Amino acid sequence: MLELENQLLSQTKAEAESISKRSARTGRNGIADMCDTIRDIQATLESRSDDVCVTVREQADGRVKLTRQAAAHVDNGEWDHAAETIREIQAIVERDIELLESRLTDTDGEIILGEGVGLTCLVNM
Repeated sequence: MLELENQLLSQTKAEAESISKRSARTGRNGIADMCDTIRDIQATLESRSDDVCVTVREQADGRVKLTRQAAAHVDNGEWDHAAETIREIQAIVERDIELLESRLTDTDGEIILGEGVGLTCLVNM
């Protein structure tokens, strides 16, 4: 899970750079990549019920809406609004990473690993 969030953070930073250059083509492609990663995050968290995973899943739902807004701003040439929306997404991703990192260990100090794809995830907390 943390790997996906870090991937999304990298994509968000790259998208911010693209938008600063006012590139509609690369801006749209970057947003599409972000949407794919967010969908992967949602799929990974779909069956998780602990508080951290629920919070991150809810944040992912909000990020989907924000990516749509960012895409609309790019399509309309509203670069400042697109940049602001991408900054909002980045702030959410950074908070989620902090949350996930703070909960990576259980009370015994053991790293908690999720099922499938070998991604670090939080379960049974």
